[in-house]
Amino acid sequence: MHLKLFTLSFAIFVLNDIAWLSQPSYVTFTLLDWSFRLIVVGFLFSFAEMRHMADCGFRYQMRLRGLFRHVLLPALGAMLIVGVADAYAFTYPILHFFSPPAPTSLVLHLWDVSLGLFLVGLSETLVFILLPIRLQRETGWPMAWIVVGACLAFGLAHWSKGLFPMISSGLVNGVFFWIAFRTRSMGAVILAHFSVDFYFLALRPFLEGQTISAG
Repeated sequence: MHLKLFTLSFAIFVLNDIAWLSQPSYVTFTLLDWSFRLIVVGFLFSFAEMRHMADCGFRYQMRLRGLFRHVLLPALGAMLIVGVADAYAFTYPILHFFSPPAPTSLVLHLWDVSLGLFLVGLSETLVFILLPIRLQRETGWPMAWIVVGACLAFGLAHWSKGLFPMISSGLVNGVFFWIAFRTRSMGAVILAHFSVDFYFLALRPFLEGQTISAG
């Protein structure tokens, strides 16, 4: 069952990016992205094993002990990976199909870098971390194969952003797996994921003086 859930969820993530190729407005892009992720989360949470993980040794709760070493420090490493990939992607725009539209609404942008990024972290943790762990428990396949496959799938799910972001996304998902196994907490993975996205989509643009357009 979990293989079917993973395949379906992965297909939804891949096909979802096709909508972005039409270059939608910022408002349309944001609201569609929220809707898509809410549907994925709602669908997966309709299964009890996605809400309760004690049987496989995981939980959603996160302990403060080891927060910096086991969550925030690896998140910094993930930021470095993405930063390097972004630099190469800017210099060598290989297979780059789409970039998210620039924010045009301050209120919507604030919601997007809070609630929106939480939905990103939650939905992608469910699909590319928890589902593969459940799949390994169900099938008995080697965990190394499962992790590599999930990382490759996570990279492919970012196909519209280009080659280098696909590679960095796969590597970052490996960092998220490390956090999951080290903390046994999906909440810790969601926090790390949120931190990485918040830096690149909210904090760095602010530090670089990028403003929200009126358009």
